[in-house]
Amino acid sequence: MRVKLILFVIALFFLASCTYEQPKNNDSGEALIFIVNENNVEPQTMTFVVEEKNPLSWIDETKQQRYQQNLRRNLKEYHDNQEEIAFRQKFANVRRIIDNDIGESELIIGYDKELDNPNFKEVDY
Repeated sequence: MRVKLILFVIALFFLASCTYEQPKNNDSGEALIFIVNENNVEPQTMTFVVEEKNPLSWIDETKQQRYQQNLRRNLKEYHDNQEEIAFRQKFANVRRIIDNDIGESELIIGYDKELDNPNFKEVDY
């Protein structure tokens, strides 16, 4: 009986914490402040004070900047994909025999992302 009572009380607390609260409607004419992080790499933030009825006017103000940022991101991704395609073509006809950790040899034909990853740099020792 005590276990059921404790579980019932926990369930009530859980339900009370999960209730939906209606967001406050801002029809009083107060200024809204939006803080937008322009770039995830740089810690610079941009603040917009919107006094209009349209709370999304900051989208129009940053449209060109967001377009340029998306263009740079897409070009970088495109160049990375082209580089990987070039490595796949370069190693397409390569056949290698590699020893495993347990002493067995394994034949690898063509491109293997773990072995041919261009991000690894050669180190002279």
